[in-house]
Amino acid sequence: MEIQRQAIDKALDFNAIAAVGTAGMAAPTGSYFPVTSKYSESVFTDEERAVDIDGAKELLKEAGYEDGLSLKAVGLADQELEFTVIQECLRQIGIDLTLSIVDVPTYLDVANAGDYDLIYLGDQIDLRYPSCLSFFMQSSIDTFCIGGAKWTTPEIEAAIHEFIEERDEDKAVEEARALQEMLKAEMPYSNTCPHLQCTITDASIKGVTTGQMGALNPTTLYK
Repeated sequence: MEIQRQAIDKALDFNAIAAVGTAGMAAPTGSYFPVTSKYSESVFTDEERAVDIDGAKELLKEAGYEDGLSLKAVGLADQELEFTVIQECLRQIGIDLTLSIVDVPTYLDVANAGDYDLIYLGDQIDLRYPSCLSFFMQSSIDTFCIGGAKWTTPEIEAAIHEFIEERDEDKAVEEARALQEMLKAEMPYSNTCPHLQCTITDASIKGVTTGQMGALNPTTLYK
């Protein structure tokens, strides 16, 4: 799973997605927290956020998809521009992304059924209170399909709990940095636009159930 997520991340043009997602009013940043948050600290360099088509293709080859693969995305009308950019980015590395732009009732039905490979979710990491981070916890992954992330690790789970429960604000800042480094290393998230989040899953390409999705994007990475 991690290799496919890394490959897609390398192919995404974050500047282009930010431009269409914010009408040119925002640019990518390198933090998993909004720039307005005290925990915002860049963990990505500009070089790491740059488009790397060759690197993405190498990762797909390593994952057994040298000849490419097909994915399908479901979204709402206000997400179509971002998906169109993502579609073109992925086309350059041999991924054929089919877009399905639907109304809200259909979107909810499809999202809860797990009948997609890519989907936008309106969740984001912000403050460190449980209400803001609970969607990234295992308990939410197990019970609420469209609420947030769909993939985690025991280490990330433990780091979130430690971050929430920390009483010392200075220590909490350090723990936020450590949490971001874990997310960067495992690549459950990257960024597409400031108010949306993108999740990928497909049992056929990863050999897992739809309840074990690997997320692409927490999308709070824009100024």
